[in-house]
Amino acid sequence: MCTVSEGVQLANVTMGNIGPGMKCLNVPIRPTLFSPEHNMVDVSFGDSCATGDGSSWTEVSMVVSANDVQQLIENSHLRYWIQKNSDRNELKRDRRSPGKVILNVSEYIGEVEMNRPKSVQLEIHIPKDRTITEASLSMICPKSQESNKPQCIVKLLRLSYGNQISIGRISTSNITDFNAVQQANVITLEIEVRVTHCMEVELNKTIKMLFESNFDGEASSKNATIHVRHKGQPVTDLDLQMYVNTSDVYPGDTVQINTTLRNTDLSQSECKLLMLDLHAGPWVTDGVLIDTNKNNTRLNKTDLRRMEIRIEEFFSMDNWNFSLNIRFTKRFDFSTHLRLRILSFTMMLYCELQFPIDKYPWATSHTIEHVILHSERYQFTQLIDRTQGETENYQVQTWTSAYQTTESESLKTAGNLHIENSPFNRRHITLVLGKASEVYYIRIHLTDTDEKWFSGHISITMDGRAFSDIGECTFIADRPSSYFCVFKNSFRARGLRIIPTKPVIKHKIAQRSVQLYGIPLKKDVHQFDPYIKQYTLEPGEGPKLPQSMLLFNRSFIRVRDILLICHIVPVLATFSYPKMKCTGVVDGSRLTWFDLGPMVSQVITYQNEDRRYFALGPERNSIVTSRDPTDQWIGISLSEYRKYIDGKIHTNATYLPWDETRTFNKNLSGTICTEFKADDWNLCFNGVHYKNKTVALWTKEAGLQLP
Repeated sequence: MCTVSEGVQLANVTMGNIGPGMKCLNVPIRPTLFSPEHNMVDVSFGDSCATGDGSSWTEVSMVVSANDVQQLIENSHLRYWIQKNSDRNELKRDRRSPGKVILNVSEYIGEVEMNRPKSVQLEIHIPKDRTITEASLSMICPKSQESNKPQCIVKLLRLSYGNQISIGRISTSNITDFNAVQQANVITLEIEVRVTHCMEVELNKTIKMLFESNFDGEASSKNATIHVRHKGQPVTDLDLQMYVNTSDVYPGDTVQINTTLRNTDLSQSECKLLMLDLHAGPWVTDGVLIDTNKNNTRLNKTDLRRMEIRIEEFFSMDNWNFSLNIRFTKRFDFSTHLRLRILSFTMMLYCELQFPIDKYPWATSHTIEHVILHSERYQFTQLIDRTQGETENYQVQTWTSAYQTTESESLKTAGNLHIENSPFNRRHITLVLGKASEVYYIRIHLTDTDEKWFSGHISITMDGRAFSDIGECTFIADRPSSYFCVFKNSFRARGLRIIPTKPVIKHKIAQRSVQLYGIPLKKDVHQFDPYIKQYTLEPGEGPKLPQSMLLFNRSFIRVRDILLICHIVPVLATFSYPKMKCTGVVDGSRLTWFDLGPMVSQVITYQNEDRRYFALGPERNSIVTSRDPTDQWIGISLSEYRKYIDGKIHTNATYLPWDETRTFNKNLSGTICTEFKADDWNLCFNGVHYKNKTVALWTKEAGLQLP
């Protein structure tokens, strides 16, 4: 073979020593294919011989006058790396031994990231009519010279024509439990290779795996190269979990803290020193290490406020478990007006990296668990009756709107996104006690949520009707599906309302799922029965308010030449208090608009005989009335409202839906939208029209935008 400008030409090929059973073509020299590839040349002999039996073989030789031979590739395919001119070299393909087992694995596995899995496939070819009785395959990762740790780990994923073997995640994986195989089988193995964090990888960026096989004494070995791609700073993913065996701690108690730490599959770093600092507060008198899965775990309690637990070396995908007993003092020195206090156990993690990352030698993490410290035992009473059945679940009520008007205790909504997303439509719970109590803390069991914490607006009531906002409280998860809140200052109430700032209430809360702790007053002359509904605008007989009103729908009522429109004002609403507003307009050549004032949330009825208007008060839990909508509105009782309405001619307000229908949608305006009409007025999906002229628009910001 000689070199020319067009590439490489074949100079001489000889065929000799034809084995038995081979039928060669009567052509001593075959055309040869060649192609230049940079400074590499592939030369193929083509089809030199026909088929033979299992013991057939042939010897092929060729003369090369180009360069030194660096590598010989099997299957009659020779590859040369052109480095320099050299003497003539003669290559000879090895004679194939009959019945030889062949292990095939790619010489170049590919490019991988640190500690990211790479799938590699191996094939073991078993000759026809041969049975293998003893077999083994070893996959060996080289060790780091600096740390004597493996540079990679191997895991067997799948094995065909053999037993399913779990070899785990180790540096040297050996498989010996093959089934006896015959009839020209091909055993296929799929393994997972992960490159671990080590100095050699950072410097050389390649590692070589060794595959060694032995089939009935027939040994062979293969090397495979892995190129490691660095992607900036390696990730350190240390999963730290801490569990406390109780959430209520009393003077003299011993609390057990269980800790688990994992160097996860995502982590690309290892620790040569690992320290955990437990910050336990000033009321701890002792700490004892009672259980651990690592013998080299050490506890340093020189400072009980910050106890240190450490181990030497923490490898990839390692686990560390231990338990501590923390003993508390027999007296908590709270201030005289405090009965409770939240203590936060904080576990700080410090990992001294085996190899610093970007010159930073440490990786850190932390976790927090909370408990309630009680100044003394048996000082609080459970204020919610837990003996009542679900049919008598009156003390704990779940609501969909922000206020418990009429029969709105339901988790079904109108199916409208506007209502669902509005701040005044948060699901909340109302707790009715009846008897005045000093309230200190609460615990709620909430399923279907995995929040670590959430805030809730707290409102209290003394009569079971009107509620007043007293601020926010943070609910903290202390165990799965359990949240507690210690009120910053205790308060006296006969009931309270909790409106979470996150949508954590996703089902009806059972009475047994709420624990409210406090101190009941010994005597309360104004107490009421919590099992009797204190206020309802939907009595068994008499006028009833439509369910749609309870979701704060827009409404209107027409009385002679006056049109009263009530609507929501989102920009004026707070989280705990929705803001509804009523606006009036008088017909005429020039429309006159007026505001009904803050005492009216929604006009509900006009009684014709007494010419009297009735409306819901500012909290929608009271009823107000007036003969003139522009005059003063006064509060009345439910019985007075019934007295005015029962048997009398009256007109109720009409409520506008939020959802579009065929006869009420954004494409209909003016006199075309006739579903909600009052004389010359047409109330449409997008606005209010008078004599086919738009006079006001519905908006998400102001509710109703006037001219």
